[in-house]
Amino acid sequence: GVSAGSYTLSSLTVNAQGLVTSATSGTPSSGTAMANILYVDANGNDTTAVKGDIAKPFETYASAKAGASSGDVIVLMPGSYNANDILKDGVEIYFMPGASINYIGGGDPIMKDDAALAFNCTISGYPSFYYNGTGTYRQSLYLTGTGVVNLNFKNAYFNGTHQKSILINNANATVSFKNCIFEQSVVDAMVIDIDAKSSVHFDDCQIINRMDGTSAHGLSIDVDDVIIDKGRIYIENATADCINATSAIDMLLYSDTLTNKAAGGSAITQLIAYSIVVDTE
Repeated sequence: GVSAGSYTLSSLTVNAQGLVTSATSGTPSSGTAMANILYVDANGNDTTAVKGDIAKPFETYASAKAGASSGDVIVLMPGSYNANDILKDGVEIYFMPGASINYIGGGDPIMKDDAALAFNCTISGYPSFYYNGTGTYRQSLYLTGTGVVNLNFKNAYFNGTHQKSILINNANATVSFKNCIFEQSVVDAMVIDIDAKSSVHFDDCQIINRMDGTSAHGLSIDVDDVIIDKGRIYIENATADCINATSAIDMLLYSDTLTNKAAGGSAITQLIAYSIVVDTE
């Protein structure tokens, strides 16, 4: 996230939790140290915020997003932020430990592409997403447009507090989840719903739905040839199916990673054609 070059830090301040709270850069041999980073802090000030200055952060995510350009990095310091529609093409979003998005308004999902918009973004660090708002579509991630979307999530936590946490209905979307956890906190709602021929990759992820209801699936797939591969997926459900697949899909499964706690549910609704089941014992 820092421009190419060699830098010397003249001072660095770390708090009791081990987090960097301020940094002053020496003269760089090339480039400008931290010039492409926009910091967001609950105690910041949108009026006096300065891009590249950790001592002068933004207060709101919306203001930082408005000031960011492709190639920039938005860093969220520890705290809870009421924000939605956070994606911006070419802008990386980094969450410090303890930083989360908890949206409580009446607007759009936290991340969306409901038009012919293109996005190429990485969301990393330790992000947590909670949609607690009252909008029509109450997802953390809502992809229903037609634009080319390439999203990479690392170490993220998604909690579906109203409807499904994730809805992917964009055939031009490529989404990668690495070391992510998905949970559902509302009755009779699935965790992840994939409705288009997207390319979705799960790498060492957990999908957990401990809520009741016949539609409380962990992963619902309603189209042919969805690609879900690259790494292990652990799915645990309370009542409905771990995986509800209505069509043949291309999936790599590990036989010991699907756990269903109820007699009424099953690990999977049908034999998935073109898939490989690997016994890891």
